[in-house]
Amino acid sequence: MLGGLYKKTTYLNEYRKTEKNLVVVDSGDLLNEHVQIKESFVATAKLKAELITKVYKEIGIDAINVGELELALGLDFIKDIEKRYDVPFVSANIVNDKKELVFKPYVIRNINNIKIGIIGLMGTTPDVVKPFEEIVGSTLSVLDPIETVTAMVAELKDKVDFVIVLTHQHMGRNWIIARKINGIDVIVGGHHKQKLETPYEANNTYIVQTGEKGQHQGMLVIEKAADGTKTATNTLVPYGDKIADDLKVKTMIDDFNKEVNKLYTTASGTTAKEETVILRSASCGECHSDAYEIWQKSDHAKAFQTLINKERQFNPDCLVCHTTRFEEANGFTMKAQEKELRNVQCESCHGDASAHLEDPGSVPQMDPGVKTCLKCHTEHRCPDFEKEYQKEWEQIKH
Repeated sequence: MLGGLYKKTTYLNEYRKTEKNLVVVDSGDLLNEHVQIKESFVATAKLKAELITKVYKEIGIDAINVGELELALGLDFIKDIEKRYDVPFVSANIVNDKKELVFKPYVIRNINNIKIGIIGLMGTTPDVVKPFEEIVGSTLSVLDPIETVTAMVAELKDKVDFVIVLTHQHMGRNWIIARKINGIDVIVGGHHKQKLETPYEANNTYIVQTGEKGQHQGMLVIEKAADGTKTATNTLVPYGDKIADDLKVKTMIDDFNKEVNKLYTTASGTTAKEETVILRSASCGECHSDAYEIWQKSDHAKAFQTLINKERQFNPDCLVCHTTRFEEANGFTMKAQEKELRNVQCESCHGDASAHLEDPGSVPQMDPGVKTCLKCHTEHRCPDFEKEYQKEWEQIKH
């Protein structure tokens, strides 16, 4: 995700040189990816969130809808970075226990003499509410989205020329809002992770979404006639090698990685002694020598070194796929930094081997399939992995 920020900044800066009527928004879960943030990497998560906030300030963000995962960082923290960096978080229906709004319901932007109202909205379907409640408990709640948007659009009616609603909910609910409420020009969806190359259209409202993990820049171009009719074209621009890295943002990210490293380098002295780390590949190699030898020659056995090469060996978002059973029982932890559990070892794919080591004859090990691989070799990291699975498997077959 962070790598895409280099490209995003370059692309939008170049775009602004020729097109002045640009609005930049995000629909939520921008700053964090985890419902629960383990205590051992809360500091890293907050550093990352602060970095993203600074980069989006550099980009010129017009509004960020609040997702439930932002709140996992702590409401006080979000309000603090909102104030310190003057970044506009919006939510028209997240309220405290006194039913008071916690964030601005909307912002109004004057873009080249066009007044644009941008409303933030949290959904109330179980896929949103369950993690929301797990994160905030009873301290915050979510008002009815339909009633909220109806009121906000009416409030903005005579104040703006254009209305954008940033939603954090299931895509189907965006259709309902578009059909029920007149006066919305664009709905920018989030949370559902659907990637729309062609916008949906309902009741003169365009619905767009760019997928997940910041792999594409969604660019919706709308022309609105005097009679209110609109035409639109949408492009999902991939952050590929054709877009140059923004050097200022790249330096910001490099500095972030160095700061993260400082948080954990002092923990090296607490690394568990080798003999106390039972569940490591060497233990498996005593019986499965042929498989162990194949593993030693594979990229899985060098996975941790790739992080060291990029100074990301203390980044939990990377460690989850470059160490063994990250932050699980008997697995690699941020606190201890067990050297013997670096890399993608046997248990990463075959599961907890505790019982198998105690009684190898009667306790078989899990036979992993492609679904296990796809936990790390995801579509956005390895687009062709599933299609090329048999070819990939031949490289580590054992």
